[in-house]
Amino acid sequence: MICLLFALKLKYHEHIFLLRGNHDDVKVNRLFGFAEECFIRLNENPHDKSSIYSKINKVFEYLPLAAVVENK
Repeated sequence: MICLLFALKLKYHEHIFLLRGNHDDVKVNRLFGFAEECFIRLNENPHDKSSIYSKINKVFEYLPLAAVVENK
């Protein structure tokens, strides 16, 4: 799903805005199974810095925490 959101952001960059949620954290992702899912589906070590899991979590660090919508 996250790859689809990234692709939509690239294609429709003026209309798609991605924000970082409170769950977009390495520890929370590990706790709720994202690391395990990457291990099972991609057969990779989530602790490896070159893994998809690590790279996606690195992208989350660059997402904004908040946005202004209709001046609110």
